[in-house]
Amino acid sequence: MNPFFQQPNENPLTCHVFCLDNVPANSYYSVSPFAQKVRNLCWMLKSTGNHVTYYGYESCEVECDEKVIIASEDLLFQAYPHIHSGKGHIDLNKERENPKGIEYLEKKWTLATGFEFRKRYKPGDFVFWMLPGCGQRHLYYELEAENLPVRHIEAGIGYIGACLPYKVFVSSFIRDFHYGIYQSNKRWYETLDEASKEIKRGPHYLYTYIDAEQPPTHDALIPIPFDLSQFDFRIQKEDYLLYLARILTGKGIREAVEIAERMNMKLVVAGPGDFQDQVGRKPSKNIEILGPVGPKERRDLLSRAKAVLSLSAVFETFGQAAVEALLSGTVPITANSGGFLDTIQSGYNGYRIRYSNIEAGIHAVENLDKIDPFALRDSGLRYSREWIALQYNEYLQYIDHKFKDNNEKPFFEQDWSDRQKEIQWPEQWIVPVDQKNNGGKNVP
Repeated sequence: MNPFFQQPNENPLTCHVFCLDNVPANSYYSVSPFAQKVRNLCWMLKSTGNHVTYYGYESCEVECDEKVIIASEDLLFQAYPHIHSGKGHIDLNKERENPKGIEYLEKKWTLATGFEFRKRYKPGDFVFWMLPGCGQRHLYYELEAENLPVRHIEAGIGYIGACLPYKVFVSSFIRDFHYGIYQSNKRWYETLDEASKEIKRGPHYLYTYIDAEQPPTHDALIPIPFDLSQFDFRIQKEDYLLYLARILTGKGIREAVEIAERMNMKLVVAGPGDFQDQVGRKPSKNIEILGPVGPKERRDLLSRAKAVLSLSAVFETFGQAAVEALLSGTVPITANSGGFLDTIQSGYNGYRIRYSNIEAGIHAVENLDKIDPFALRDSGLRYSREWIALQYNEYLQYIDHKFKDNNEKPFFEQDWSDRQKEIQWPEQWIVPVDQKNNGGKNVP
């Protein structure tokens, strides 16, 4: 199942993974990064020989030993009527139309998941959470209050508000942001009187802090994993640029449009949102608006594009579209900030520029041929769930060893400074789909 992990696992762990109440962990919901994180997390845990119990919807596509159905998807679609058509995108303005339905779903999810989990857990088990602010957070508060003898892992942190005992951050940017704001808030918190401290109590990021003298040693930096079956590595490209994100000014839609129009190139825009509202005008003749796309269309668009434009003004905590481009052999052109600093080495596996520097963006498009597509694919494979699973298992073994023996077992995070170190990938992973008939030979 995992070509890099030698089975059996010498110390198999028991893991409980919770679905999000507002979106199933299914490849169809490709617009939701949380749905894909949950799906890939289960795969990684199972592929390294651990026992996985999953709590979710019937349609969830997950690798597990036991799948516990905790709610009807009829309730999900009543609470979030646009979730299916949006491929997992939640439009907060639309979803506010049914606040009672959302509240009922969260309560139902919390009660059912908590009931099933309490029947199954044993001391020392690992419990995995994705906590962007849905029903999971309510259940965690309940279980935390019960002080159960389990290890709570907050996995895939790419948002503000992380608060669980063990945290897995997806990039050095979001990790350092959390640590910086926590440390600053300690000084602020200590200035409050006792009555104010009582009011501000709670595991919210504004009121949580770490000890500057004893920084945490039990957190980890493990990037987002990707399912290789969702991407095609292609050498031959078509003459268009791709914008794959929500249509927001902060995500770089205006910059992408200006670069494409000044170069007289086609720009395909794939993502939820109102183009005219965000750009201020209707799309010109060389702008194609597709809306949210599913996994098959997403795969095709990524593999055939000349480049993917991710020029976010906001600080992306990871920047998934850039890694999806790498896996597809497509050059990512990204902002020079946030999570892109971890994933993209400008001039080697893409280009990083100031998001608003249109001239630099044009220069990058004019120099796409200077980037080796095999270097792109190699860079992307370092985020394959097969490879990332090794880091996850090592991290969990470190925690388990510390929990049982109260000793420090070394944990080795990925060395970001050596991202070009040669790795022997399975041969089928590095053969482009448009070169398979000749075994990958004579690739330009």
